[in-house]
Amino acid sequence: NKKDLRNDEATKRELIKMKQEPVRSEEGRTMTERIGAVGYLECSAKTKE
Repeated sequence: NKKDLRNDEATKRELIKMKQEPVRSEEGRTMTERIGAVGYLECSAKTKE
């Protein structure tokens, strides 16, 4: 998940056009458990987080 895009206004506008919204951290972690993934990671090349 590209965490820097979650708060990017241009990205939010594009998602709204498609009747979508950014994935929240909680949703990512829930899906990790649901599919039995080893882990969940969020990162940002832009902010180096």
